[in-house]
Amino acid sequence: MRERGGLDVEGLAKGFAPLELVTPHLAPAVDGADVIVVVTGSHCLITLTSTMLRRDFRSEGRNLAQLGLAGKTVGEIRSVVETGPTG
Repeated sequence: MRERGGLDVEGLAKGFAPLELVTPHLAPAVDGADVIVVVTGSHCLITLTSTMLRRDFRSEGRNLAQLGLAGKTVGEIRSVVETGPTG
């Protein structure tokens, strides 16, 4: 990417996408940005966002018990999502 100054993309946009900056360091990558797009595994997203915003989203976030979904089967969770909670 550094040598070519970008990368080839496929999907809604196709072709060569020039990159302004390629770095393993977070601070210069987001400095002055209006929009940040993070592509990562979902398990990393909480850690990355917590680091960027200096908040502990793991402790602030919701869990299955708080959402009333602890101990429910996949079918029961689907029902809650589709029709809303009952009782």
